[in-house]
Amino acid sequence: FDLLLRKKILSKALIAALVIGMTIPVLMAKEGWNDHNRSLRTLSRDTAINYLQSCAPNAILFTNGDNDTFPLWYAQEVENIRTDVRVVCMSLLNADWFIKQVRRAAYLSKPVPFTIPEEKLEGEKMNFVILDHSNAQAVNLKQAMAVAASNDPATKIDNDGELLDVLPSGSFYMDVDSLAVAKNKVVTEKDNARLAKRISWDLGNRNYIFKNEMMVLDLIANNTWERPVYFTSNANDVCAGLKKYLRLEGLTYRLVPIRQNEQEEMEGGQVNTELMYSNLMTKFRWGGMNKKGVNLDENCLRMPMNLRMQMGILANALLREGKTQKATEVLNKCLYEMPEDTVPYDATLYNICRLYYELGDTASANKISKKLFDIFEGDLGIYMVQDPKHKSAYRAEISQATEILKSLTGIAQQYKQRDLIDDY
Repeated sequence: FDLLLRKKILSKALIAALVIGMTIPVLMAKEGWNDHNRSLRTLSRDTAINYLQSCAPNAILFTNGDNDTFPLWYAQEVENIRTDVRVVCMSLLNADWFIKQVRRAAYLSKPVPFTIPEEKLEGEKMNFVILDHSNAQAVNLKQAMAVAASNDPATKIDNDGELLDVLPSGSFYMDVDSLAVAKNKVVTEKDNARLAKRISWDLGNRNYIFKNEMMVLDLIANNTWERPVYFTSNANDVCAGLKKYLRLEGLTYRLVPIRQNEQEEMEGGQVNTELMYSNLMTKFRWGGMNKKGVNLDENCLRMPMNLRMQMGILANALLREGKTQKATEVLNKCLYEMPEDTVPYDATLYNICRLYYELGDTASANKISKKLFDIFEGDLGIYMVQDPKHKSAYRAEISQATEILKSLTGIAQQYKQRDLIDDY
């Protein structure tokens, strides 16, 4: 180092960085790696596999960000898992090169059947498309897409000489081919009574949509229910307004020609209970979350929160169908695979607690209730002693803690748990 420094090959700052860079790993190894030890966890890979296993054969799965995309590509590329599923990242779907890529076959997956010509999407073309809200009527989606992709200047908006692409409405409909739905087993036979003859939706008060959403609409307009279309939980907020037609089948939501009803909307959406139960109980992997000493950092802990919420939605749907044994099994699985000592209890456990009460398992419900109350009572105590200028930064946390304490007290009263009522 001294020689390199004297010859001015390396600067002092770079030498210092190299020394630190070599020293820290040595010290970490000496101390047993401490909280850097990731040897017990496989959560990223296992979650990716769970996403893929939640999809029907030959599916197209829309993901949204790095964390629910790259691990899936790893699982397919390296471990050869579910290579029939085409993973399409919404973030990358704004880029022409990626659109070209998914138009080609990959592994066992056929090309994604986009129809907008490639030259229409090159570079910054169609980066956004204007929604014409002057037309209050819903329009046929396929016809609307043809207008937007047209070369006719009369269908465009002239913006200082630049012609902007336009969708002729912000509301759309698509007639449902029931024969195609049946042939491709989009829904189960028991769902036939709910099958819509036409699905309709709108994009709200937005003035434009981006290229990636245009590609989703293009696929839906031309897929005719041939290939299963799914969204991850992170992507269902950018599913081009179709959230009411999504059905949970595991970690993914499938587009179906059935509109969720008010009760389903209140309870987390539609659920294919039998399929999701099978996926969760027989196919899912759990990333080592129940191993003693596993290191789950703040990024890892986002997935258990999502899993707990979705398992609660499934258990609730099973309970509504009278399948109490399966509902109990799902709740027990949730607590076993994500125990408190490795995955700390949080607000997502309230729904699990409530469901145990509804299922008549007051012992399990009371145990969770007491722990949750202690956690949020302690949190609230910390927030409330802060200086007022700092306390304002915790308004959302204070509100959440207060509501959970009220809800736990209310549910204890509802199920006549006198000891808890007195304590709370």
